[in-house]
Amino acid sequence: MILNRNCRGLTLIELLVALAIFAILASLAYGGLNSVLNTREAVKEESTRLASVQRSFVRLARDFGQTSPRAIRDIHGDVQAAMHTGTDTYRYEKHNDLSGEDFQEDAKVLIEFTVAGKRVLPGQQGSSLQRIAYAVGDKELLRLSWAVLDRAQDSKPYVTVMLSDIDKLAFRYLAGDGEWRDDWPGIDASLQELPVAVEVSFEVEKWGTVRRVFSVS
Repeated sequence: MILNRNCRGLTLIELLVALAIFAILASLAYGGLNSVLNTREAVKEESTRLASVQRSFVRLARDFGQTSPRAIRDIHGDVQAAMHTGTDTYRYEKHNDLSGEDFQEDAKVLIEFTVAGKRVLPGQQGSSLQRIAYAVGDKELLRLSWAVLDRAQDSKPYVTVMLSDIDKLAFRYLAGDGEWRDDWPGIDASLQELPVAVEVSFEVEKWGTVRRVFSVS
């Protein structure tokens, strides 16, 4: 049998060149795929954060829209204004995802006030008013709510994490005279007096300062 010299296999050099070209193309394809996956993950993270901020704004708008001029008595029996700048510090439970253990973190109350709209079932005794507060702890915006208005020594708030990874959280209050104040109530204000509006501002990484004004009913 006579073999045709033109019908031959690949030489070692040709095979190495082919493998090198394939490796380059595979590397380029992987780089493009990796870039797409990273972009997708970043978009998903930002979308999740945006949804969290929007939910928090809805909750804040609802709370400030249902504010009641009802003063309360704290755990010491002292009368507190219907809305006032926070001075208390509470401890709340947190979970460490890495260690799987729970630990306690301090939260500083920034604002505390009374709201209406608490659900009362038919035939159930109780008030539709509720005392709530917004606090900040470990770069988190927290919502605290109590089961009673006039608190006893053993009254503990229910804590909900509203936002995470935020900085420089602050509240400002628009008085009836058109002036913005950092504290509420003013020196000459009554315990039932409420501001016209409340401004909430905080910083988010990559977003900068986020500011929103809520009207007070």
